[in-house]
Amino acid sequence: MAYEGKSYDELMEQLAGHENDAELLWRLAEACYKKASALDTKDTKGRSKYMLEGRDFGKRAVDACPEGNIQVLKWAAILVGSCTDFLGTKERIEQAYILKGLLDKALALDAKDSTLLHLRGRYAFGIANLSWLERKAASAFFATPPEATIDEALADFVACHAIRADFIENDIFAARCYVAKKDYENAVKFAQEAIALTATDESEKALQEEAQALVKKHGK
Repeated sequence: MAYEGKSYDELMEQLAGHENDAELLWRLAEACYKKASALDTKDTKGRSKYMLEGRDFGKRAVDACPEGNIQVLKWAAILVGSCTDFLGTKERIEQAYILKGLLDKALALDAKDSTLLHLRGRYAFGIANLSWLERKAASAFFATPPEATIDEALADFVACHAIRADFIENDIFAARCYVAKKDYENAVKFAQEAIALTATDESEKALQEEAQALVKKHGK
């Protein structure tokens, strides 16, 4: 059955009778992500609804495709990563383990996929920026809490940029890494690159506003 190019509503209409179709399920995960991204960034309730729904479709797609599929793994990882803003500390760390597992499997299939490199960078960035209290909580919940560094995150963002330069979110995360390293010249450079690109949804517009604030604060 052809699913390519269909909207969220059209895909949902086809779900009945195809609940275990991995091709349909990963496209529903993608459609949920796009619906969430189109909402105003202040609409936390609406965004979380679609992101969490998409995460569920992504998980179901992975379960329906045990042999592994790059699109299934990629969209499952995207939705797991995108949901972390709406979760508490314990669940965020639990999801970090799931995200890392999905990324490892997907990157084993394609080590130069820009989205996957960006997501691995996001994973490392999030772990590296856990607060002391969050690390203590992680130690209480898990025998071996995840570890990562800003340099590991930056390496993936730079590698992603080398493959795909027109990626606003990746530019912003690279800039955040450089700010953390107090390398403001490179932070401003990546922020300016993000500003020069065309935003395609509300999420990217908000990221460009962050980039403008960064340039204003750290630019010469």
